[in-house]
Amino acid sequence: MAGTPYYVQNPGSSDSNDGLTTGTPFLTLYKATTTMAAGDLVYAQGSEVINPAQIPSIPAGGASTHSVVYGCNSSWVVDGTRYVIDGNNAAANCIIANTNYSSIVNVEAKKATGVGILATGGAYSFIYGCYARENGGIGISAGTAHKVINCLAESNAGDGITTGRVLFSCSFNNTGRGIVATFAVGNLIYGNSGDQLESALYGVFLFNVIDGAPATKKGIYGYAGDASMFNKITNCAIGQDIRSGYATVRLGNHFANNTDDELGTIKDIIATGNAYNTLQDYVNRAAGNFRSAGSPSIFNVEIALNSLTSEFASAGLLAGSLGGGGAQLGAFETGAWR
Repeated sequence: MAGTPYYVQNPGSSDSNDGLTTGTPFLTLYKATTTMAAGDLVYAQGSEVINPAQIPSIPAGGASTHSVVYGCNSSWVVDGTRYVIDGNNAAANCIIANTNYSSIVNVEAKKATGVGILATGGAYSFIYGCYARENGGIGISAGTAHKVINCLAESNAGDGITTGRVLFSCSFNNTGRGIVATFAVGNLIYGNSGDQLESALYGVFLFNVIDGAPATKKGIYGYAGDASMFNKITNCAIGQDIRSGYATVRLGNHFANNTDDELGTIKDIIATGNAYNTLQDYVNRAAGNFRSAGSPSIFNVEIALNSLTSEFASAGLLAGSLGGGGAQLGAFETGAWR
């Protein structure tokens, strides 16, 4: 059962109001979040520059009664319109969701000195439809048991998004990493100064589109036990670096126009057990970059329009025979070797 609804309108209202109707809204989100109890809802329209000593902090809710702040339009309808919170380069955060079952929907957080949107500890909180930009730290930071869905993180001085699960979001042009998560599905990640997508142990990456890591950085960086499937990774310095190990799965990824891959894409593709990965349009800068420890194998790889003959030869990948010891080329080839 939903709790009590409160309303915020900024500008044009007053914190002297009771906040209980659309005709008597509070002026600030801080007033609303300090008035609401567990399981209550806040509907906020407009924008505000927050007092650094009065950062809105949503109380924990319950399993059936989340405490939620919603951004809404001028008719109090939740339609994707965001409530804008400006930290004015003075507030440490723009908004905080505390511990369990407290969620933030359709909020823009900008110019905090630290994290723009922060979900602390606990579990089962959602950050949905939010936009974090130009913050002095991480754009959106939530605990490993929280979810970030359909959000944007842009031009933050730290990482774009760090949490347990990130779905259908976009992280770009951040000074740190793009997304750090254990579960990332359907995200667009590009132009971040750190690695574009990084996992904790046993991460799962599905259907992500990753483009344009800076020099020496990776499109995907993961650990033994990670699963990387059906991602597209292009124009990165190192396409993918997922360390081989127990239960590591790499399936159906597409790599195009990445540069050096001593620890990344080629090592990924030549690890035994990969299936139906594609490698396209590579022009590598130095022979021998594709050496790998042990006896690497390529299985079910489409190799198209590459300039890699000497590199594959130097790694021993053109000398083995199918089904035998040593290197194997169990792939099919399209286009022309140059």
